[in-house]
Amino acid sequence: MNVAFTKDGCVISNKYDRAIMKGIKSPDNCFLWTPHRAMSYRTKKDVEMWYRKLGHTNYRNIQQYISKKAVRGLPKLDFKEKIYGECQVGKHTKVSHQWFQQVVTIRVLELLHMDLIGPMQVESIGGKEYIYVCVDDFSRYTWVEFTREKSDQLIIQLQREKRLTIIRIRSDHGKEFENSKFNEIL
Repeated sequence: MNVAFTKDGCVISNKYDRAIMKGIKSPDNCFLWTPHRAMSYRTKKDVEMWYRKLGHTNYRNIQQYISKKAVRGLPKLDFKEKIYGECQVGKHTKVSHQWFQQVVTIRVLELLHMDLIGPMQVESIGGKEYIYVCVDDFSRYTWVEFTREKSDQLIIQLQREKRLTIIRIRSDHGKEFENSKFNEIL
């Protein structure tokens, strides 16, 4: 595209030097686009262009824009109910996960899902900077513990409380559980 500014307005032309859009200069130095007789927005390519320009909004909204003349320069377009490519996935608000009918583990503390959050920028009133989150895969019971430092006391406490040993731990491999002290406890 070629954009030519003058003291009165602006013209946008394509590579064949054909005017596509024109604008007039307002008193506050803004350019207001005006419909131009050479502009033809009836092709499929132009419909897709307006669809993208309007933020990939749904067709019902675009038809309302056209009927209410809410968008200056938006011509009467023939939108067929079609979602373009990646928009179909992008407009999904929720994708369901596969539901497992059976639990893989057979007892409490066989598999723990763990994560450590912190250190926080501002410590709590009690001086705690870290948050341990631990979910038991079998019972789905969740423990949350606030601690002053990275410690493995929650693991020891759970094993004592349940009188069972932890078989496996699953984490996001954030290196918070990868140390010699933690390996010694397990």
